[in-house]
Amino acid sequence: MTVAAVRAVVETDTGGPEVECVVWDNGSEAPVSVVLDALPLQHRGVRVLHSAVNHGFALGNNLAVPAAGGDTVVFLNNDTTVHEGWLAPLVESLGDPGVLAAQALLLYPTGSIQSAGVAFPGQGGIPYSLLAGFPEEDAEGISALSFGALTGAAVALRFADVVALHGFDPVFRNGMEDIDLCLRLSESRPGRFVVREDSRVTHHESRTAGRFDAFVQNRVLYLDRWQGRAPRDDADLWAAAGFTVVGHRVRHGETSRRALAVPEPTLVRTDRLPGRAQVREAPPRLRWAIKNPASAGPLGDLWGDTHFAKAVAKALRALGQEVVVDRRPEFDRVTGCHDDVALVLRGLTSYPVTPEHVTIAWVISHPEAVGRVEATSYDRVVAASTSWSRARSIDWGIPVEPLLQATDPSLFHPERAVPDTGHPVLFVGSSRMEYRPIVRDAVEQGLPLSIYGKDWRQFVPRRFIKGDYLPNTELGADYRSAGVVLNDHWGEMREQGFVSNRLFDAVASGARVISDEVDGLADLFGDTVQVWRTPEDLTRLSSLRDPDAVFGDDDYRRSVAARVAREHSFAARAERLVQIAVEARRERGFRD
Repeated sequence: MTVAAVRAVVETDTGGPEVECVVWDNGSEAPVSVVLDALPLQHRGVRVLHSAVNHGFALGNNLAVPAAGGDTVVFLNNDTTVHEGWLAPLVESLGDPGVLAAQALLLYPTGSIQSAGVAFPGQGGIPYSLLAGFPEEDAEGISALSFGALTGAAVALRFADVVALHGFDPVFRNGMEDIDLCLRLSESRPGRFVVREDSRVTHHESRTAGRFDAFVQNRVLYLDRWQGRAPRDDADLWAAAGFTVVGHRVRHGETSRRALAVPEPTLVRTDRLPGRAQVREAPPRLRWAIKNPASAGPLGDLWGDTHFAKAVAKALRALGQEVVVDRRPEFDRVTGCHDDVALVLRGLTSYPVTPEHVTIAWVISHPEAVGRVEATSYDRVVAASTSWSRARSIDWGIPVEPLLQATDPSLFHPERAVPDTGHPVLFVGSSRMEYRPIVRDAVEQGLPLSIYGKDWRQFVPRRFIKGDYLPNTELGADYRSAGVVLNDHWGEMREQGFVSNRLFDAVASGARVISDEVDGLADLFGDTVQVWRTPEDLTRLSSLRDPDAVFGDDDYRRSVAARVAREHSFAARAERLVQIAVEARRERGFRD
């Protein structure tokens, strides 16, 4: 973990500042120390210092500080992974003399927030991490707030301040020393502490053995030193985040001494307070949690579901809705009680339905995985297939509404490029660990194919592979400039009438498309999408002397693109989703 943390620091773009990385080996055994000693040989700017004993977090950091040569010191836990551009915002904040220290927004590996700064309970007691367990979207605007303390897992301070304070107080053993340092710094001179939402660090929290052995002693020491002198700011911080603190409760079983337990806030969404009268002409502003089945981390960033979830969120926000996105590991987060609507993008992953909010399932792929028992647990079910929706409505005895896939006209439109100036035959998509038939036929027919996607090297010669990934921001231009764009479907989706998202994007871009046959293609896309059934079909359609005679000329393709942008945009889908949510909430008796 330490090696990975160092590698991330030295290899990740900081956004500008140069980095010197000092690694303090806090009493590791010999085999570990040998591994750490290899780091300076692998990475420039890394120094490793060894201690024969484990001095703990506070003293270990203090002993390492004199080896640092910069004006700014960042204390960074060894169980962290920094993100692109993480350092520049922290250094920038310290350019303001009124800022005492700056913290990165700390995220769990699952994508939810681990710490957005430290909040001090209004009635006193043990402070806690703000927004812990909430989606990262809830940290929007956090950079403008003033905090009374920060967490030491990823915090930047001026070197001179650290020296003047003699660093962390070693009387604390792996807990509360960061808060104590901040409080001592704020007593030394006026100023504020900030959390930068544009600096992000993943924190693989509490992986060190014995991490919490002294937590009771640490809390006793903290209260003895700071009780009555520490800030009491959690109500104001939560109010800025859109919540009202209506009380506090201590976590049962955390410690037998209730005075040492964290007083956790009981929260109510500000616009959901009982008795608050609201007059609305537009649809109510609801809080949506989009359940994205993609995995957390960089691999999940590449999933089509992730792009789809972002597009839906963007369209809902344009309608005045509040939106967060949960990836699969955070589907059932405890802070879901604050959401009004759970929109489940149903692919391979189901969702554990709870009664605390309205739940809408949008079946966009793998319809064979959805059964009647699951479907009837949702308040509403919509699906990206007209024929499947009709059949399931009859089979299950519940209404299943067709809500087809969609496109984002700001990314996919005919002005992105000039036709026939790009790849003659373009395919964008992973192999799905199989030799997809349309790609196989294109290769075997000797077509000038360009592939962007993962896991193709075992199936096709390397010359066909142009890249593992084509950014979503560039797709529209590549679709528009291609001679033809190839598309196919999962077998089950094709048979059940689920038209792929790629077709909507490509046609909205004004592209010519060749696809396998799915019910309703002609009604949706006219001549712009031609059906391939045999290898000969693919060769013929990809090599037409006058393709406009078959796919329609550019004026025709532009007219179809305009209709798709109008009728099948994410904005249009969002409008209907809001209507469905409002109807379902009224049926359930929720107040808006």
